[in-house]
Amino acid sequence: MIHEKRNQQKPIPDNLDEIISVEQLATITRLETFGWQLFFIRRPNPSTILPLMKCPLSSECYTAVIDKDGSVIRDHNIFIRNDDRHLH
Repeated sequence: MIHEKRNQQKPIPDNLDEIISVEQLATITRLETFGWQLFFIRRPNPSTILPLMKCPLSSECYTAVIDKDGSVIRDHNIFIRNDDRHLH
């Protein structure tokens, strides 16, 4: 049985601009102009908020984490379950 850690939190909270850094928000906005989409917010602990974005425009679905300083991390260790409903 898989332990569900989300506690019924929304994948993208309504108060996004209140919980992520200005740098993260600027990077998200910039990537959205290139077709990237905000996928979900990972909250491994209360002081770490990691937006995860996806780019479904290619034949593969690329993902990237937006670090607190706004940098884009394509080589991350976040496992994404293989669920086509979410990736396309």
